[in-house]
Amino acid sequence: MTVCEIMQRRIVRARFADVAQRFASDHSGATALEYGLLLALIGGAIIVGTSLVGGGMTDLFGRISAALSS
Repeated sequence: MTVCEIMQRRIVRARFADVAQRFASDHSGATALEYGLLLALIGGAIIVGTSLVGGGMTDLFGRISAALSS
């Protein structure tokens, strides 16, 4: 193996180590995942809340409609 090949391999290893270190220290993907989970939780709470209140609202509007019709 020549000196040039050895130096080239060292350069490739150093670049790979640099890329791996930057990838390991990048937390933007984790933040996006956390926001996604938070939005899913809020959306689920909204769906459950409206489904629980929805039946009562239908009954309320039905009574109002019946009162206005008579």
